[in-house]
Amino acid sequence: MFINRKTAVQTAVVAAGLVFASTSVMAATVVVTNGNDGGPGSLRAALKSGADKIVVSGGVNRIQTESTLEYTGTDPLIIRGGGVTIQPSGDFTVLEVTEGADLTVSNLSIVGVGGFSVENQGAGRGKGIFVDVFGAATPRTDTVKVVLRNVDVFDVAYHGVHISDCSGGDACGGGQSGDGDGTDTSVRLVLKNVRVDGVGYGVFDADGVR
Repeated sequence: MFINRKTAVQTAVVAAGLVFASTSVMAATVVVTNGNDGGPGSLRAALKSGADKIVVSGGVNRIQTESTLEYTGTDPLIIRGGGVTIQPSGDFTVLEVTEGADLTVSNLSIVGVGGFSVENQGAGRGKGIFVDVFGAATPRTDTVKVVLRNVDVFDVAYHGVHISDCSGGDACGGGQSGDGDGTDTSVRLVLKNVRVDGVGYGVFDADGVR
């Protein structure tokens, strides 16, 4: 059998390039191994690590957080919750994506402090999940994609799930004024087996999903 050495070498180089390319785009994965609010193995540390994918270990059932869990990266973020429940200690937003990154969350529950009503609104500013598109240092011109699968958001004071592309923040379009500027970004929201309940009682004009 005749083998063209030049062709064989070219094929090997291309194959090596493909292997390099495929490994270079693989997402860095961090495993959450405890329910602590910070420190090694915590969800907060994982969000700060720059990981593209966060997997909560099956042995972690509950995470109690004392302040907002922030993701400040711009790469798409995947969180596989493994059935974990996140409970904030007070009325603040639980999970916030500050730079308009794509977000995929599965098998996770957020349960706020609750106790809000028309008679007991309080400050009422805590949200379940907040993706701030406008807040990005460089607003995107494509589409921000948010996918939630098997996610529950209960008993937070303000919006259960909020994706904002407005300079006015929470006051954007309040009433019928239509206040606030937006970006050229489009938004795609996918909800599969998502429950949002007992939210929005902490402030006037709050929604389950906005």
